[in-house]
Amino acid sequence: MIENRAVGRRIASLRQEHSLTQQQLAAMLRVSHQAVSKWESGQALPDIQTMLELTQFFGVTVEQLLNGSAQPEQAQEAEQSCAQAQEHKQESVDAGDAPGEEKNMNIQQLLQMAPFMSKEGVEEIAMQLEGSVTAMQLARLAPFVRQECVEALLAKYQPQMNWDALRRLAPFMSRESVDRLARAIASGETTVQDSADGINKTINDIGKAFDDIGKGVGQAFDGLGKGMEKAVRKAWRFGENVINEVSNAINDLSSEAENAPVERVRSERAQQIRKRAFERALEDSKWDWLAAHMDEIADDSELKERIAAKAQTQGMHEWIRTNLGGFADAANVDAAIADGKWDWLGEHVTGMDDGLQKRVALAAMQAQNWPWLRAHSDALNLDDCAWELANGALQAGEGALAAQLAANRLDVNQMAELANLAYAAKNHDALEKLLPGCDAVFVDALLRDLAANADWAHVEQYVSLAPANTVEQLMETAVEQGDFDAVDMLDQHL
Repeated sequence: MIENRAVGRRIASLRQEHSLTQQQLAAMLRVSHQAVSKWESGQALPDIQTMLELTQFFGVTVEQLLNGSAQPEQAQEAEQSCAQAQEHKQESVDAGDAPGEEKNMNIQQLLQMAPFMSKEGVEEIAMQLEGSVTAMQLARLAPFVRQECVEALLAKYQPQMNWDALRRLAPFMSRESVDRLARAIASGETTVQDSADGINKTINDIGKAFDDIGKGVGQAFDGLGKGMEKAVRKAWRFGENVINEVSNAINDLSSEAENAPVERVRSERAQQIRKRAFERALEDSKWDWLAAHMDEIADDSELKERIAAKAQTQGMHEWIRTNLGGFADAANVDAAIADGKWDWLGEHVTGMDDGLQKRVALAAMQAQNWPWLRAHSDALNLDDCAWELANGALQAGEGALAAQLAANRLDVNQMAELANLAYAAKNHDALEKLLPGCDAVFVDALLRDLAANADWAHVEQYVSLAPANTVEQLMETAVEQGDFDAVDMLDQHL
């Protein structure tokens, strides 16, 4: 018998080992953070599809997730990886290789080791990996490195990017980078292409990351020359304009390092005392103090939810909107929509419940704010309104967005209905994106209709989706029409 509470404790343990908040895990799985909270408290279990995604991300089996025993096997894998790494190192030394020239770790080895390493160690190795790295592999690695390193790795390896990979990476990237990549994917680009400003920031962050690894400020500045040489060498592939930006960034590196604030590290006891201070401030309604220190509890969703609940009982809607946007109520959301605060809505909508997410998305459609929907819809739970949104986008000539909204949200019948509307409107760009989600019966009927009207150009556009018997029947129609160019074209698809 499956014990919900035991499963919840294992999910919470795995999430914490990967340094994820409930909200970050929810965003990766495209569920609400309330759903994650219910799993971990034992009130509910993930559905089968979500369970499979959890096991794939955490590197455990379904049986291990449901019945335990995941940790010993992970530790054994890590121990084996350590032994293999040491063995490779010894072989390199025995062969007479100079220190520092041993074979680099590959991405699979690093993913096995990452849960047992410091972030600095993972980052240092990640920047020197051998071979290519896929976007999904980076998403698995992201919880073990800092945001700056995630973006530096994207710039270095330039993996093929799609909506699913970006959705998994988004919780570990800056909002500006997510917006930039989302726009690139929406416009048909499949690889990461950084702007000069993006590379400027990336190289700056790489320098800061390697400074952190040093043994002190003095050693960090001693290594600045080497870091500069490395950064410039890596920058050649981005062109002369970007090299100039990198050069300017490196010139400013020393002054930034001197003025950088020292990060405070509190003991566990001090952290507990600090949390009690927040709880006492909440009890005493010290709203100004809470607002000033809200960034200290960025990962404590439970405490933030309690603060928001009390603020709502006191009618402090504007305070919530300013300091706890993800916990805004319907009145806050409606006010933001009425005021056109789409940047604020984009920043906080993923933390809202499903009903508010739907409300914001429909408002964006009514305002014809298609760029906002392109940038944010994939991170929202819009299953209940996907048809309405996709149809609205299609009617507005936003075919690519209609397909984006429909993907993985509409069943085959709804997809066929939407594709039929695109066909009736002669919107073949949208139709091409929708057809892969339709069943074979609809595709067959569409191709036959196009062939009957001698529209062979569009038959050629879609025929790759048809089975061989359909192509043969289309060829018979082409022969009857005496169109031998169409016959030759169809023959190539048999």
